[in-house]
Amino acid sequence: MGGAEAEPRGAQADDATAVYRWLLDQGISADRIVFTGDSAGGGLSVGEADARSRPC
Repeated sequence: MGGAEAEPRGAQADDATAVYRWLLDQGISADRIVFTGDSAGGGLSVGEADARSRPC
């Protein structure tokens, strides 16, 4: 098995989260980070921004 069952959010969303955390680790303030994208990237951007707006 693999795919959706193994990674319900998808590898792309995990990559976006990793980049976001890396930017924070570099000292960039969360209020200076912007998510953008078009087509599938737009959906990924909205999903990541939504995930960041919720408490962990």
